[in-house]
Amino acid sequence: MIDIYKRLGKGFFYSMLAQGGSYLIAFFLAPIYARAMAPEEYAVVSFANSLRNVLIMLMPMGVGGAVVYWYNQYLENQEEQRRSVGGIVVLSTIYSIFWLIIFLLTGNAVIEKGFGDIGLPFYPYGILIGVSAFLFSFSTVPVSLFIAKEKIALNSILQVSFGLIQTLIIIVFVAYLKKGAKGQIVAVFLSGLLFLFVYLYFIFKDMKLTFNIKLFKDVSKFSIPFLPHSMFMWILNLSDRMIISYFGKRFIRDLGFYSFGYAIGMVMQGIMSAFNTIWSAVFMKEVNSNKDAKNVLGKTGSYGILLLAFCASGLILFSEEAVIILSGGRYEESAKYVPPIVLGYFFQGVYMFPGMALYYLKKTHLFPIITASGATVNISINIFGIPKWGVMTASVSTCAGFFVMSLLAFVFGHFPYPLKYRALPLILSLVMLISSMLFFYVFKIGLVFKSLFLILFGGISVYCWIQDLKKEEKSNG
Repeated sequence: MIDIYKRLGKGFFYSMLAQGGSYLIAFFLAPIYARAMAPEEYAVVSFANSLRNVLIMLMPMGVGGAVVYWYNQYLENQEEQRRSVGGIVVLSTIYSIFWLIIFLLTGNAVIEKGFGDIGLPFYPYGILIGVSAFLFSFSTVPVSLFIAKEKIALNSILQVSFGLIQTLIIIVFVAYLKKGAKGQIVAVFLSGLLFLFVYLYFIFKDMKLTFNIKLFKDVSKFSIPFLPHSMFMWILNLSDRMIISYFGKRFIRDLGFYSFGYAIGMVMQGIMSAFNTIWSAVFMKEVNSNKDAKNVLGKTGSYGILLLAFCASGLILFSEEAVIILSGGRYEESAKYVPPIVLGYFFQGVYMFPGMALYYLKKTHLFPIITASGATVNISINIFGIPKWGVMTASVSTCAGFFVMSLLAFVFGHFPYPLKYRALPLILSLVMLISSMLFFYVFKIGLVFKSLFLILFGGISVYCWIQDLKKEEKSNG
């Protein structure tokens, strides 16, 4: 057991470093963009980044998740591992070329006719956006292989290094050469070329490229459901602000406060994603190599949920202080929106524990059903609730949507592959979260009491974990 905790702790630590590095880079770039570009150019950059991110999501057709699965299917056969992962690289490249061709044929109509007011010519800048996405798509399989091998430190170092290099290239084009938004597009393209060569090195080093029709069919059946799954997740994350905007000017001021609060609440998404990165690798390795996987993963998952609950409680309790510090007191009203958003992303974190069973059982077709249900609940509450109860509805709907996702993941994943969860850490998680919400909205406790509350429950959680480890050692000794 202690080995699994070490692997999870190490992976979580390095993933959090990468997340923190990415946030710092984004924070550093924001004032540079603001000083070097007019608001109209900043809008072009936002559009270009959004379009590129959509293409990056589309091009590999979700094959990243397949890498972790197929790698762990051949733990005792390294040659077959290399062939399988190499075959996934070939399939990913075929899909990416297909989407690049589609974009080159239709992109002019999409950008210049659909978004003509943005002032971005398709030739050459739209083409550069599409080609950049194609270049970045080559990172999909190597990054997934790093995760499968639990090389989280290497992945984090590369992620932060690439982020810094890309930032430097952008600064040269935007701030030094004064090329504005178009310079940013060129800079991202050049950084994509650099990243391509690095990831090609890992592809040829660790994989054996093969053309295997049967593998292509199996991987496609496994992976393609992740495409609508990702789209529904994207809708769930963004639809609330679009709906608020639709209801008109009377909500615009509140939308500004809500957007600021949402950005702070999304810190929980970063924490959840960091844990999910290593959890997926550990889960797949254990279920393929450990006969006692249900017991081991159930206990580990219980304390993983407790860790996420502790982080969520801290963000909820100190959200008001965070808003005041980060906004200089100008957005203090944003604080009330943060706790339900944090709680929502906690539920998204809970969803991944039973949800990983769907990977193992190859029932990936259920993921779009889960996320579509969450998105439907989110949108429905927003449409009917915002006109009656205001923007606070959007915060609550985010929480409700992710709660439905976690509930459905438990129904679809836990019953066919039941992990043996532990009651005590789950009860502690529930008590912490309920108490934090009450202290924020009802009792309004001070800073000292908030700190003591977290220290107390943190100490109790660590004590319970240590006692559990001791019991495990005695039973094995």
